[in-house]
Amino acid sequence: MIAHNKPTVGKLEKKFLNEVFEKNYFSQHFQVKKFEEEFSRYLDLSNENVAAVSNGTTALYLALKVLNPQKKNIFFPSYSCSSLMHAVKLANLKPKLLDNKKNSHNMDGKIDLKNETLIFPQMYGYPSIIRNKNKSTIIEDACQCLGAKINGKPVGLQGKVGVFSFYATKLITTGGQGGMVVSKDKTFISEVKDFIDFDKRRDDKLRFNFQMTEIQAAFGRAQLRNIKSFIQKRSKIFKIYKKSGLKFIENNNPKVKPVNYRAILLTKNVKKVIKFFKKNNVQVINPLLNSELLGPSYKFPNAANYTKKTISLPCYPSLNFGEISHIRKVLDKFKNEF
Repeated sequence: MIAHNKPTVGKLEKKFLNEVFEKNYFSQHFQVKKFEEEFSRYLDLSNENVAAVSNGTTALYLALKVLNPQKKNIFFPSYSCSSLMHAVKLANLKPKLLDNKKNSHNMDGKIDLKNETLIFPQMYGYPSIIRNKNKSTIIEDACQCLGAKINGKPVGLQGKVGVFSFYATKLITTGGQGGMVVSKDKTFISEVKDFIDFDKRRDDKLRFNFQMTEIQAAFGRAQLRNIKSFIQKRSKIFKIYKKSGLKFIENNNPKVKPVNYRAILLTKNVKKVIKFFKKNNVQVINPLLNSELLGPSYKFPNAANYTKKTISLPCYPSLNFGEISHIRKVLDKFKNEF
């Protein structure tokens, strides 16, 4: 069975990890600082604009905690990861759910809300342009869009703050968990770093240990060196799948450069399709089930409709030529039978 998703790891990761073992220093130190420097350069920022943290949910929580909005309502789509709901509630804020744009995996990029706080998840590697004319505060959730660009600029910088995840099967991983908070506002990032710098402080301010470890950072540094080839491989796989003539989520905006984090097939009879691919030794999934929506289906019809027609195919750098060829043949077979 060809797995739906798995990490891509090689000799470079082992080399960087060996450096950590040789120095015998595992808490936040040299590797974390270097990872922040290298990640900031990748986003055309300085290291004062980024903060490495323990995971993506932590990154989101810290963004909310430091923002500390006067209005406690936080708006975000029902069609998104449960971590958004957890982070909002843990920050003692009030979740306010929105629907997707019709026939889209993302919210409408035209923000009509005025002077509110929104989390805008950029789903599946196909980001939307955010038009924030009413001066709302935007947290851009770029966990599935690292490396994507809009108007030549990295995704994650369209709002006040951006968050990234380095979970095991994200575009790069820091060995299972890991995250990053980014902002053009250096003072904001300074406050994030102050919050996680919890030990041996002489004030009564509440802080918490959300720090990234040396092992995570070393792993991430190795992965970041390969991100260009990772993205190119995903793009190549997606183009091969597209040659089947089937309908996929894709980018049609010349101002947007996606990263093909997922290859999402648009279809009907999702359950039958999953069984068909399983019968042909390919694991596919519904990337977000109706039961996983963060609010009731009847309130969010666009989101509910999208859960009924999406299938995620294997699309990751460690797929070999034989596996990719097999999946393409199964797509052709699928086209003839459905």
